[in-house]
Amino acid sequence: MFDYHYRLWLVKALVEIFAPPVGATYFGLRALSSTCGFYLDTVALSITYAASIPAFWAIHSRITEWLSERKARRMGVPLLPLITGKRFMNLDLIMEISKGMTYDYPGEFVDRILDRGGVDTARIKIPTEVILTRDPEVVKYVTTTGFSEFHRGEIFVRLSRSFFGQGILTADGSHAKWLRANARPFFARERINDYEIYQRNSDKLVTIFKEQAAENKPSDLQDLFSRFTMDTADEFLFGATDLNTLDAPTRQPFTDSQRVEVPASSHHSAFASAYHKAQLIMADRSGLPPVVWSMRDFFWDPQTGPMAAISEYQEPLVRKALEKKEERSKDETSNGSAQGVSYLDHLVQSTSDARLIRDQLNNMMIAARDSTTMLMSAACYLLAKHPDAMTRLRDEISSHLGPNEMPRHQDIKNMKYLRAVINEALRLFPPISMNVRAVKSASFLSTSVGRFYIPKPETQVIWPIISMQKRRDLWGDDAHEFDPTRWLDEERIKCATGDACLFTPFHAGPRTCLGMDFALNETSFVIIRLLQVFDRFTVAQSEAVPKECLPPPEWKARSGRMAVEDFWPVQGVTLSAKPYSPASNDMLEETLSKIKCHVGSSAPSQKAPALLLRALEAAMTEQSTAPTPVAYFASLITTLDQAVKRASQSGDISSLDEGAILPATLYLLGAVLPTVPSMIIRTNLPTLLPMITQLFPTLTQHSSPLCSQIVIFGALLRSLEAPQFSTPQLRQSYASMLELTMDPRQKVRSQAQYAIKEVLRLPPSPMVMHPYLEQTADYVMGILKVVSGKNARKQSDVGAEVGVWCCGFIRSLSEVWPESHLPSIIQSLLCLSKHGSPDLTALVFEVLVALLNAPRYTPSATHVSIILQTILASPPSSVSIALSQAWLELVENTMVSYGRADPMRCSEQLLHVWRETWSWLKSESVSIRISAEKALGAMLRYCLTHADINEAVEASQSEEEGEETLNATTLGAILKLFEESTSSISFIEAQPHVLYILSCLISRLRIRTSIPSTSDTRPPTAAEVLLPDFIAYVAQLRTAEDFEYRERADDVLGMAVEVMGPEAVLSILPLNLLPSDVQDSGDEGRGYLLPLLSAHIFNAPLKHFVRYFVPLSEKLFDLQTKAEQTNKMTEVKIWEACVEQIWACFKGYCDVCPDLSEAFDGDFAQLLTGLLYTQLNLRPAILRGLTTLFQTTKALASSSTPSEQMVLTFGVDREQAQKNLAMTKSMAGDLLSVLFNVFSGMQSDSRAMVSEPIAACLAVADPSDVLVTYEKVTALLNDNLKRPPTHALTSVHTMLDLLLILIPFLDGLTAQKSLDAGLDLLEHTDPATQKRTYRNLLSLAETGRAIPTDKVDFLLQKLEGCTERIAPGSKPDRMRLFAELLPHLPPAHFGHIAVLLPEIVLGIKEANERTVTASFDCLVAMGKLVRNERGSDDQSTETGAMEGTAQTKASLEGLITMLGTALAGSSPHMASAAIMGLARILFEFKGEIPEAMQSELVETVIVFLSSPHREIVKASLGYIKVAVAACATNVVLLHLDKLVPALLKWTHTGKGNKLRNPTRHTLGAMIKRYGFKKLDHYDEEGNGKVLASIHREIESGKKKKATAKLTKDRKDADEVNDLIAPKTSTGNAFDDVLYGSDSDMDDGEAEADRLRQEETNDKNRNEGRKLRLRIDDDDPMDLLAGTAGNIKSVGILKRRQPGQDAAHFKLDEGTGRLMVEAEDRPGVRRKQGGVAFVEPTIDDVAGRAYMDQLVSVDGFARTAAGVVKFHKDTKKRRAVELEESGVDVDMEDGGAAAPTTTPKRSKRPQMVRLGREYKAKKAAGDVKRAGEQDPHAYLTLREMAGKKKGHKTKYSITGRR
Repeated sequence: MFDYHYRLWLVKALVEIFAPPVGATYFGLRALSSTCGFYLDTVALSITYAASIPAFWAIHSRITEWLSERKARRMGVPLLPLITGKRFMNLDLIMEISKGMTYDYPGEFVDRILDRGGVDTARIKIPTEVILTRDPEVVKYVTTTGFSEFHRGEIFVRLSRSFFGQGILTADGSHAKWLRANARPFFARERINDYEIYQRNSDKLVTIFKEQAAENKPSDLQDLFSRFTMDTADEFLFGATDLNTLDAPTRQPFTDSQRVEVPASSHHSAFASAYHKAQLIMADRSGLPPVVWSMRDFFWDPQTGPMAAISEYQEPLVRKALEKKEERSKDETSNGSAQGVSYLDHLVQSTSDARLIRDQLNNMMIAARDSTTMLMSAACYLLAKHPDAMTRLRDEISSHLGPNEMPRHQDIKNMKYLRAVINEALRLFPPISMNVRAVKSASFLSTSVGRFYIPKPETQVIWPIISMQKRRDLWGDDAHEFDPTRWLDEERIKCATGDACLFTPFHAGPRTCLGMDFALNETSFVIIRLLQVFDRFTVAQSEAVPKECLPPPEWKARSGRMAVEDFWPVQGVTLSAKPYSPASNDMLEETLSKIKCHVGSSAPSQKAPALLLRALEAAMTEQSTAPTPVAYFASLITTLDQAVKRASQSGDISSLDEGAILPATLYLLGAVLPTVPSMIIRTNLPTLLPMITQLFPTLTQHSSPLCSQIVIFGALLRSLEAPQFSTPQLRQSYASMLELTMDPRQKVRSQAQYAIKEVLRLPPSPMVMHPYLEQTADYVMGILKVVSGKNARKQSDVGAEVGVWCCGFIRSLSEVWPESHLPSIIQSLLCLSKHGSPDLTALVFEVLVALLNAPRYTPSATHVSIILQTILASPPSSVSIALSQAWLELVENTMVSYGRADPMRCSEQLLHVWRETWSWLKSESVSIRISAEKALGAMLRYCLTHADINEAVEASQSEEEGEETLNATTLGAILKLFEESTSSISFIEAQPHVLYILSCLISRLRIRTSIPSTSDTRPPTAAEVLLPDFIAYVAQLRTAEDFEYRERADDVLGMAVEVMGPEAVLSILPLNLLPSDVQDSGDEGRGYLLPLLSAHIFNAPLKHFVRYFVPLSEKLFDLQTKAEQTNKMTEVKIWEACVEQIWACFKGYCDVCPDLSEAFDGDFAQLLTGLLYTQLNLRPAILRGLTTLFQTTKALASSSTPSEQMVLTFGVDREQAQKNLAMTKSMAGDLLSVLFNVFSGMQSDSRAMVSEPIAACLAVADPSDVLVTYEKVTALLNDNLKRPPTHALTSVHTMLDLLLILIPFLDGLTAQKSLDAGLDLLEHTDPATQKRTYRNLLSLAETGRAIPTDKVDFLLQKLEGCTERIAPGSKPDRMRLFAELLPHLPPAHFGHIAVLLPEIVLGIKEANERTVTASFDCLVAMGKLVRNERGSDDQSTETGAMEGTAQTKASLEGLITMLGTALAGSSPHMASAAIMGLARILFEFKGEIPEAMQSELVETVIVFLSSPHREIVKASLGYIKVAVAACATNVVLLHLDKLVPALLKWTHTGKGNKLRNPTRHTLGAMIKRYGFKKLDHYDEEGNGKVLASIHREIESGKKKKATAKLTKDRKDADEVNDLIAPKTSTGNAFDDVLYGSDSDMDDGEAEADRLRQEETNDKNRNEGRKLRLRIDDDDPMDLLAGTAGNIKSVGILKRRQPGQDAAHFKLDEGTGRLMVEAEDRPGVRRKQGGVAFVEPTIDDVAGRAYMDQLVSVDGFARTAAGVVKFHKDTKKRRAVELEESGVDVDMEDGGAAAPTTTPKRSKRPQMVRLGREYKAKKAAGDVKRAGEQDPHAYLTLREMAGKKKGHKTKYSITGRR
């Protein structure tokens, strides 16, 4: 349990940060002083303590990293790559992330950091460890396959707690499941398809658009859509229709005049502004380390203001809902429904915690408002930018709907292009652009390149959805373009949706957004309505939005979406356009509120502004002026004018003191001016500018007012238009502010540099570059010249310190410098680098790196050459680590820029630079070696040209003086350096770095040479020609015993396999697995290569596998056979493992196989066939290879890549790819036969591995082959059906399983034939055959091709005809088949409803969860059918299937009548099932059933409460509970006089009464609904104590909630909320009502004990409580005990002990055998023919069989694959808690309970045989039993003799008494 409150957490964090280093330093110094007499003075002591903190944590970080690497090596899994910054504690990386989240395109900073590391997943430390990824495999693992290992995380919850609270977006575990289950019913299809809500609000929206279009005004989409979604969500979720934000005055798009005249001050605007600001605060915090933002916000939480505004908006809604709930509980005659019609009503019924309700409302608003707003805005924006797409979409809408027709669900479903447009908008602008999860504990992470180890709990995993959905390698070269047609191309759709984590705008896995369909339907409806009215949209962003909210000008120079975007997307909690709300009154009010609180401050600088502000507001109040930004501005201008005049007249310097009026006025004006409209500022420029200008000289010596002056001037410059910048006075003032950027006062200097950066970053429209940019560049140049010494005579006092300030200023402006000035600035910086100060030189190098990477600068080869020569001429000393790292980074970036500008000239310099950089690998500093490694790797990638590589290859082939010729080339000299470093002692520490560089070199040498290859159609790679010796050396190095860097060596060898191919690598490094190979070559075996080969082989010739690996595996198999014959089992395992690893490489050879048509001949196919038949251990590898072969061959043949590129990349052209596909098709038939045979010979639970290659083969097979295969399978099926069942059943099952695989690939006609054939097997006597037949029919129905609508009647007739011969295992699929067919039943055939109804009703009582679910689905489907199609007078349902029924119209009333007839059935099972069916119909259609019929049903069910059959009584209790929750109040109130007494009869406390708790829960629900007094009035038998007890429990629960609300300690409050929260949720609204117990009641005494235990057990409370339902053990489908479909917890059920059943029987003392007699068997005793026998009761057989199977030691269970596993007789199983024992109540017709007897306890002393404790464990000898001697305890003779008083146990050595 972690502390959510960030202030408390910060205090603890600071203690953890400072205490260890300070404590260690203190005790260290104390030890030195006591032993050596070493003492420090105060200054030195302070410095020592200060330095100890970073030193301690730097060492701690290194040690922690080393320990993590060590642990990862021990586990055989590496750590993720670590990307580090240049500065201490990665401060530069922290600032980059913070800046990226504020100013960059969303997700851009993640791509930039990962590109820097050249990976898709990496770690960064900021300073906590964070994982950044853009790998879909990682996202898939985090969200789906490894979901249980991740959660929201402590960091995310803490930073979002003040906004999201305890809502669904921050919840985890059971709380999250409960919230999702609570919300899920309100996103059911029936609710989200209610388009009346959309229609009412869309009419208002369209009207607003029309009005603004008529006035030629642009429309603010984000504002209008947010209003629309808010109104819709308000009605959909909260049941309110009075918000009507669309009726409020709309905020006009930004113009200065409109902004002043119509301020955004409505209640809705204040709420929206606060809501968005709270999101931005969250986003800002997420970009900073938790310690940083916690310290920044320690004294003032910026979320306070926004959350107050949000609470002000939400409080009336919540209060109103709670008041309604209170009224319903008091008003006994209320007609309202307790369940409510909105999510808010439902939530209020579940909890009265107002805070939890508000938190959940905030969370739901994100999904219902913000996310949908962004989707609508993005879709309309993209349509406006692409008129052709809009025209096509409008045509589609016109073809389906008229100009005024409202769309329906089916209309939207049929508009494919509309969905494509929405999908494309979601791809380019996902509402949640970034996502985060945290690992719960040390774990593993699966990526596309392997598994990695995560050593630290709470490590965050962050992935940018917005950039992942635009990756060109995943989505194609047009990934950044808007192209809806990509969603209409089946192949492209498969690529996009084949991996569930490539397209995740609504998240993935168990936490997929519940409101996804709601958002899609709402967006579709709005777009349709808009395009029915408007024929085109245009983007007016530049006209109607202030320039600070437009995309930065430098974006135009970028690539991708940044270059074409017309709006600035920013990421809050959701994606949105950058708002221009900072000028709103809310923002200003928050700023001024921080000033007002200092009225009583003792500091004059704080008190004076507060007093002045209070005076100004008092004056506004007197003048009845609204406190707007303009009003404050006008008042402050007047005050400033007066203050300046007084100061100039008096000449008193004290007027500038901290408490004077002038500094206070400047401070307030600086706070107000950024919020004033630009038009107002420009209008007052003639008044404001002279005052500011004349103040610059006056304020020079006063830093505080000078900073305010700078803020004012910066805001003034940002508001001006281009012509105004030519004012001389303005330019002079700007020059004054430029001088302040070099001011020695840090506060003034920082403020000036920041103000100028903000001014230059946003040039006035329409200018691309700011007019003052050149003036700034000239000033900087002058400073650099002075510092570098050129003008030292003029300003000799300027030194290195000014140079540092100037470099920092230049770096902050790196993105806006004009290209014309950059060469001069770079030249001046190079001169400055020779100044002599190491710190200044390092900073100069960092600035040069930033300038080389500036977006506006493309450095020329000449300039780069100058930089290179300058820095190489003066390399730094290795003593200065920071300077050396900066120098190496500059060398890296300079060479990369050189290679891009002029590859040839860069190549000429490469060798010289390489040697200089290579020498740094000898450094003792690891940081320097890492920087050198990175620089050398970048040079290989960007600077080594193809010409250099070809030159070296040609030189290596020279016959004369080949080595000397090779060394004369650039690449040859580099290889010579590699070779020399391998034998040099100086490079011992650099081994891992050299190996990394070598892997980079191998990757670079993947280009093909001109040398012909004898084994491949493609020539060999340059790596094959130049690097064989290096590969051999690395292999030799790897096998050395003392070598520590095997992972790096494996990386080199793996890269070699990937680049050179397995054949080339194995020619250099033979495997030598055979003993003869080792003897002949004298070399060692290299079995370690096999895993590397299997992991890295790709696009390799298959013939190499056939020629090399196949014979090798045969020889190894012979060795295995010989070892088996000689019984050398260790050798057997070794050879077997080698063979398996060899065939694991087969998949790599099949992955994009270039020589398939040549290598896959008949002999190889025959070999594979034999192995599949005989070698079971090789079967998985071969099957995976075949699956890959089919899939990649088809993908390559259908690729749109140009043929030349295919040859270059894959070694095959388009013609060869088609040839390979044709060959695959030709052999598909034979392979299918083989695979079918293998499939037939495998067990059912192992066939999944064969199903996949069969499906892949069918996908590439010719349709005629598929048809032939189908005919063969059906023929075999028919032949086997004719044979005797004892010999043919297994074959029948196999053929049916194969048909299931074939069905998706059948054409419509063949599918119908398959349907007809399947109908003949419906009545097969074999249960397994019947079950498979139903499964196949269900698959055919789901495809939709085999069963047209007109054939549904025929199929249902066939299904009805075999009702009596259904096998139990077939029922689930049979019911699912009914559920699939019923929605398509035409009204003319509604007669099937009456025929199917009895079977469906009985299916409700089945133990199989799928059967129950499908039965309820069928029942609901019937209700919807008869509700939607009322039928005509001549269309009546024949109900002759049930006795006593008449013809009834197709209606809900008729359906209920038919269900009611089953209540009169002779079977209690049928009657109880009918009651359950009626309960479901009532719950589902409560608003459509007449109240009279509801009342009649309640009256009928009350009669069944007195039934002698407990099964019926339980069902009746469930119905009453549903009626109380769903029906109107008066429906049940009319029958309380009979209902209450009937219920109270079942509340007695007898042992056998297992209906007591369910009855109490029902009575509790009634008390809450109708009031205690109403029920107590009808207590005729005086059982008031029972009702009073229930009432007390309810009131006690309410008190607990009130206590939780008032508890100050948040942790305790959360615990109490957990205690009183609903016990569980099944995820189904009906089940929650039916089976959920009252949230304010305890489940009797045992439940109270459980609560007391949890309240006192801190450990269990911290780990979280496991909520469980109490389930009776008498019937697996007890109506009030839980549904089999949703509740699987049986841990608290009564379990049978071993031999428990044997206790019922007598023992023959002579033989020891059991004597089975009639009177010893439980059940009903009967006699027939003079012979006594026992007939088991229904409860004994049906009720106990299922539970006995689950829980008894004699039972069994099935695994996921269907394998039977019998329960073990373990100590744990026998030690399970038993429920209170007692005899069940069997009510016969007479209603009398069977007499019960208590078995007498034997008084005979127990005999224990000594020595039995040493029996084998399987004989239960080592089990300690209660009351018996510990098996391993010492036993004294006194104990054995039984001399101890009161000791009744006797011991025997012989075993006799």
